[in-house]
Amino acid sequence: MVQKVPRMSRVLVIDDSDYVRNFMKDVLTDAGFEVVEAENGTQGLLRFEQSNPDCVLLDVLMPDIDGLEVLKRIRATALKIPVLLMTGDDPGWARRTCESYGATGFLSKTLYADKLVETVEEVILDSES
Repeated sequence: MVQKVPRMSRVLVIDDSDYVRNFMKDVLTDAGFEVVEAENGTQGLLRFEQSNPDCVLLDVLMPDIDGLEVLKRIRATALKIPVLLMTGDDPGWARRTCESYGATGFLSKTLYADKLVETVEEVILDSES
């Protein structure tokens, strides 16, 4: 039997692209997650503190504070919360870099909806065990 994540787990999506945030919010909301959004790193850190998310989806390349700096600041206070780095650029670079910065994993922005839900469920379950 496959274990499922309790619905209404909260996911924080930090991305400067309205399109990406809307796509992820639609997919994750339809799958039963509560989604909190932030359009840049500064706002993302504030929403992280306010929303107590179960998982963070974090764009690597953003204006103001980039995703790696946001990740570093999140990891200074929260080691167990899953953080998945996302990029639409060079996925090879991101895959090699994400773990060294303390990320749980990597998502390409070209992923399919079912893969997004599956990955988020997986990292939340892993963080709870």
